Amino acid sequence: MMTNQNIKISVNLKKYCIQTAVKKYYEKLLLRCLKGKQSSLAELMKQIEPLKNILESCDFSYLRSHYPELNGSLESNCCVDINISHDHNQIYFFFQDKTISMPKVNKES
Repeated sequence: MMTNQNIKISVNLKKYCIQTAVKKYYEKLLLRCLKGKQSSLAELMKQIEPLKNILESCDFSYLRSHYPELNGSLESNCCVDINISHDHNQIYFFFQDKTISMPKVNKES
């Protein structure tokens, strides 16, 4: 039985939109993975895989256009909880007492 992939990241959206903030967090984890000890790799991978999945399949244009607090134009700190459904077809964002449920999109190369 598959379980939900849950990660919680804190991003500062004063300078970046949600997509750039998630990407920077992902890249920071990759760097830690490359520099890290073998014992910490499994824990890092638990965060890296869901973030990669989100970056590849989330409609960030929709998020930016419909939720101003996620487009980087407001001076706000935003803690974003991200959940990917067990069937991997739905992404949930939880922030500032809001819940956004988004279907994953297949991005063409």
